Amino acid sequence: MQTRLKRVFLILSKGLNDNNLFVQEITTSRARFPKAVSQYEVLTFFGRNIIATEGDEWKKYRKISAPAFSDVSVSS
Repeated sequence: MQTRLKRVFLILSKGLNDNNLFVQEITTSRARFPKAVSQYEVLTFFGRNIIATEGDEWKKYRKISAPAFSDVSVSS
């Protein structure tokens, strides 16, 4: 079975959507908005990573990298 992916362009601007409902829906519903990992294959040159994966594997890399982006580490 072949699936054809369509290109989607999303432009977000502060003030364009004051209630942020749209942004929240996209960022909290990862399963409904999967990325085309085949487009990121070149980024696996040094191994699998958070950008070039999806699903359970992505969750693993997200958990590993999350502390580096916490409020405490970013503010220091």
